[in-house]
Amino acid sequence: LKAVALAQAGRKPAERRTDGVAYLAGVLASFAILATTLLILRHAGQSLGWGFQFQTPVFVLVMAGLFFVLGLTLSGVVSFGDTLTGAGDGLARKAGPAGAFFTGALATIAATPCTAPFMGAAIGYALGASALAGFLVLLAMGAGFAAPVVALSVSPALQRRMPRPGRWMETFKQAMAFPLYASAGWMVWVLSLQAGSEGVLAAMVLLVGLGFLAWLWSRLREQRRARHELAMLLAAAVLIGASAGLVGSDGAAKSGASGSGPAAAKTDVTGLPIIAFSRERIAALQQEGRPVFVNLTAAWCITCKINEKVALSSDRMRAAFSASRVAYVKGDWTRQDPEITRFLQAFGRAGVPLYLLYPGK
Repeated sequence: LKAVALAQAGRKPAERRTDGVAYLAGVLASFAILATTLLILRHAGQSLGWGFQFQTPVFVLVMAGLFFVLGLTLSGVVSFGDTLTGAGDGLARKAGPAGAFFTGALATIAATPCTAPFMGAAIGYALGASALAGFLVLLAMGAGFAAPVVALSVSPALQRRMPRPGRWMETFKQAMAFPLYASAGWMVWVLSLQAGSEGVLAAMVLLVGLGFLAWLWSRLREQRRARHELAMLLAAAVLIGASAGLVGSDGAAKSGASGSGPAAAKTDVTGLPIIAFSRERIAALQQEGRPVFVNLTAAWCITCKINEKVALSSDRMRAAFSASRVAYVKGDWTRQDPEITRFLQAFGRAGVPLYLLYPGK
């Protein structure tokens, strides 16, 4: 989404500046909504962390559908007309303030699970400070998140370094649809871990239904009227509601514990025997004299998956763990888990990944 925004070259300076401001506004609005919601819920006694929205199967399902539809628009399969999008003319599809605002908002929502080390420390501080201080820290983080796009929109020197506009931009835009399709597929995989086969069935119903509606929308392009657009919106709302109903409360009942999901397996990509997370298990292993390595992760955390694949699954790591009899404890935060949330908070963190090494006693 950010790449598509950066590729909107060849426009008037005033239009670029307007788009940059709209993108910044979208980012800050999303950060403000997420921060306010999180701070209110935590003040009410809820044990939530950064990226909490991805712990809800229905939200993951809706995001899968949204990424899929956005991919269709970038591929040119379907375009949404003036009645629905006004100045934006196709959310995140064409240039315009509305499209730039939506791109910033969606980029923020999609990126919240990716808490890099410095960002995780800042979020942990923000959620542990006063409401005002926490809110300001998170808004400052949003400004930094939007800074590259904003800088490009207001700096003629940076704009001159961008490739000149041409037919390549249409090809680039269509190519950018495939990361969105991949994101939709990734969401379905996360949903399968959260809600099992019912989650996959719900995703199938939603994506096939949205694909049919997109096809029908394009077929009605010439004679489409306001009543057609209203009917499409109602059909999409019913489809989303029906799909969400398939996930329902059954998915929540199936995978709520810290030992569920990926961490319930005997081994993972590291090849190490997994011990499900709990404070009591960590203390017991230490009493046995064994060092304990704790990996707190989530299925929707790409940073976690890359770390496991690149670092934790190396031969040197496995050999070192084996030589020192290190116990590998894994906590799965894919779904809301108050125990893991409180454990993260004890170390000043509000999200995953978190890695800890306890020496044996």
